Amino acid sequence: MLCGIALMLTWITLIMPTFAYSADLVVPKPQIAQDKGFEISLDKDWVIVVSTTQQKYNFSASWLKQKLNDSHSLNLSVVNFNDAPSSKRIILGNPQEHDFVKSLVTEKSIILPPSIGNEGYVLNIFNSPRQEIIIAANAPNGIFYGVQTFLQLINGKKVEGVSIIDYPDHHIRAVDVHYFRDSQIHGKPPGFTQEQKDSIDKLAGLKINAISLYTGKDFCENSPDYTQAYQEMAEYCKERFIDFIPGIGTLRSIAWVPFYLIEGWWVKDEVFRFGSDGLAVPQKPPMNLLKNGGFEEGHSTKAESDKWKIIGRIAIDHTRAFQGFSSLRIDKGRAVLDVTVEPNSYYHLSAYAMGSPPVISLAALDTFGRTLYGQSDYTKDSVLKWRKFGVVLRTNSQTSKLRVILTGKTKKNGAVWIDNVKLCRVSGALQNVIRTSTTDIRVTSIDKTVTYREGIDYKILNGQTSKKYDDSLRPFRIVRLKKGNIAPGQRVLVSYDCVLYWSRTHWYNQPPCVSDKRLYTQYYCPAIDRVIEALNPKIINLSSDEIRGFNRDSRNKKRGLSNARLFAEWLNKINRYVKSKDPNCRVMIWDDMVSPYHNGGAEDGQLKYGGSSGRMAEAVEQDMIDKDIIMNIWWYSNRYLSAMVAATSFFNAKGFNYFGAPWDDVENIQSWSELLLSQPQALGGFATNWGRNDFPAFADHFWNVGSETVYFSSFEKDQDNNGVPDGWYYAGDKQNAKENLIQNSSFENGLSNWKIRTGKVDIDSTVYHKGHKSVHFYSKSSKDSSISSDFIPIKPDTDYVLSAWAKANNIVIGTAGWHKLFMGARFYDRNKTRIKNIYPDLGMDAGTYDWTLFKTTYHSPNNAAYFRISRLGVIGTGTGEGWIDDISFSKYEPPAYSIEGRDMQGATGFFRCAVSIKGVSNIIHSDFIPVKPNRKYLLSAYINPTTTFY
Repeated sequence: MLCGIALMLTWITLIMPTFAYSADLVVPKPQIAQDKGFEISLDKDWVIVVSTTQQKYNFSASWLKQKLNDSHSLNLSVVNFNDAPSSKRIILGNPQEHDFVKSLVTEKSIILPPSIGNEGYVLNIFNSPRQEIIIAANAPNGIFYGVQTFLQLINGKKVEGVSIIDYPDHHIRAVDVHYFRDSQIHGKPPGFTQEQKDSIDKLAGLKINAISLYTGKDFCENSPDYTQAYQEMAEYCKERFIDFIPGIGTLRSIAWVPFYLIEGWWVKDEVFRFGSDGLAVPQKPPMNLLKNGGFEEGHSTKAESDKWKIIGRIAIDHTRAFQGFSSLRIDKGRAVLDVTVEPNSYYHLSAYAMGSPPVISLAALDTFGRTLYGQSDYTKDSVLKWRKFGVVLRTNSQTSKLRVILTGKTKKNGAVWIDNVKLCRVSGALQNVIRTSTTDIRVTSIDKTVTYREGIDYKILNGQTSKKYDDSLRPFRIVRLKKGNIAPGQRVLVSYDCVLYWSRTHWYNQPPCVSDKRLYTQYYCPAIDRVIEALNPKIINLSSDEIRGFNRDSRNKKRGLSNARLFAEWLNKINRYVKSKDPNCRVMIWDDMVSPYHNGGAEDGQLKYGGSSGRMAEAVEQDMIDKDIIMNIWWYSNRYLSAMVAATSFFNAKGFNYFGAPWDDVENIQSWSELLLSQPQALGGFATNWGRNDFPAFADHFWNVGSETVYFSSFEKDQDNNGVPDGWYYAGDKQNAKENLIQNSSFENGLSNWKIRTGKVDIDSTVYHKGHKSVHFYSKSSKDSSISSDFIPIKPDTDYVLSAWAKANNIVIGTAGWHKLFMGARFYDRNKTRIKNIYPDLGMDAGTYDWTLFKTTYHSPNNAAYFRISRLGVIGTGTGEGWIDDISFSKYEPPAYSIEGRDMQGATGFFRCAVSIKGVSNIIHSDFIPVKPNRKYLLSAYINPTTTFY
């Protein structure tokens, strides 16, 4: 259950009595229940006694009356305290407000401990000297929750005699609901239905006290038709002691804003030329880069002849096609095609597919064929008719090729058919352009000294626009005006923002433009005004999780703000507007985009969506965000328990309140409830609902945690930099030094064990890192200055570390990114034949720098027998001067202990959460952990052994 180590504390029998059978079935389970050893029967002579003049208490009596009648055919009367009979009475009241109840609890020696607060209650069933049931509490919601427990104690018409003291461990127990979603999708005013009322009643019965509902665009509509249902629902919830948390204007979706407020993809300085017809034509037109994406060429029966790399059972199918005569049928496996592309450009992949769920993917590769990032379009279910799929990917400066991958979901049975595959560079397509006063098509001279004017130098022929990008949209056109300043045949630079979103399946998952003032004046602010006026909420949920494509629009990028600064500006602006309307209302967001343990910790997380690099977590780390904003920390499944621990500690330290948000997994729900129990800044739990959720389990664990977790230090920090996690102590053997497999690695013996490969190479006795010598390379032109090593025997299927110290003087990169100071290496089989497509290289930085260590790790192939540095020096068309010293190639030995999850042998999916122990003599022990007397303790940890333990 736990990643890391934890102590689980549970009440022992002397402190918490054993649950009676009936009380044990109550959800959520009461804190303390005592079986009295008898049962009583309910009949029509029983009455419900309450302060009938106080609606806040009378509601619970009415609820009890209705439920008894519906479920047990008992139609009981509700009477005031003055009319209470002497026996067979169910008494609901507050001793602090109702003298009748006060005298009863005194007579019966019933104590309401301070721990019950306003939501707790005491429930006592008596058989003598008279039959009566007393539910007493400090507030109306406590009475209401006592009624929910009592209703679950009834078996037929019998009730077991019990004494219960109950209260919640967590203050807020919120759930996410999806009411009104259909009306939002279809753009119709919602209606508050009986089905939704029944759902809320069930949540109230589980003692849920808050629900969150995304209102979509409804509160942006200036019409009471769109707000009436929310008002009705909020009132309905309030009667049942449920706070309503409305969600407005999520930053992850453009479904609620118009086209012109979508954050566009900035096409910057694309070269166009004006033709004889006056139309501007892109120098790099958006032509299809695939020659046989329809699988028609030669009517072949095997896909291999069409230059796709085939893995698995795949063939050309002449019996089924979207267009033409053939399609690609995939029974199992995938088809792959690599296409050379340009860096810093937008590419669109489209295909038609059907069958057992198809997956269309596009991946960016660097010059060594390594995957940088990628995107996919897919469905969860089978597609019965031909359907168009597509993705858009922005290449970065490292991208050399794009890899097209066609496949199906591996866990589904059945074939997939794919046809009409196209890959186009769309930077110059002028499709789906955003034209507003804040961003428009901009035409300048090639040297950028002249900005041409629309209506004087050129005119725009508008194309089609759509939130759902499609490569068939009619493009925009730029037409030269004869009397203007643009000459026939002139080349110009064109810049514009357009909507290109990456996936047909999730086209709405992209942010609105936060730098456009109209996003606030026309949408956020009016919506907030209406929400506060209509609902008077305590919390407004801005959601804003899993943002894809942030800070890519020219309206944002021209401001020069980091991702974190731009996000914080948006959030603070809305938060402060909410505070200006209601100082008691708070703003909440999902935490992932500002958490260093989640999406916010990714430096390049936005790049594959066309956005800017930069860690959004800096918004919290550098105190950019208002401290009264609530963070909703979501982690699903206990695989991420260490991240849950780290995130709560992080937001605690930064002074934020937060929720813990589980989903679906009961173990995860339990862990969240335990983890949050002792956290000073935690507000409670927030159960998410993405189609399925065990709300009874959530209600149970967040009302009555039943245990307490004391966490050891989670191996995250090593502030004294001694190699041992803080809070832990090492008591084992030291490791032996690793053997360097390279002979004469410091060139103290000149070029022994090395051969000059190309150009001029010498040994320098005046410049070195250690010892007395280094190897010196110098190249003025495209001729290499390089050496190569001997063959080095190695083991297959083994990790090796390659490193070298380098010093550089004016190293300039040549025509390829690896043409510079560089170490190229290869693996060889036992016949000393090079193993293809594996490049264990080590590139050094360009420019001028002093001695710097460059280091990387590679895994030897299964058939590897030798390793060799095949070229070391100033390579290819690179130029400049460089020195290399102290080269090392050694078998990777994991440390005896590690605070990095990646160093765990064979472990996957852990997030900086584990400690790795190697060998029986390597031991670490913890600090002393404070415990409490008279408790049971269970020590638990996740262990991933790589050998047998005895």
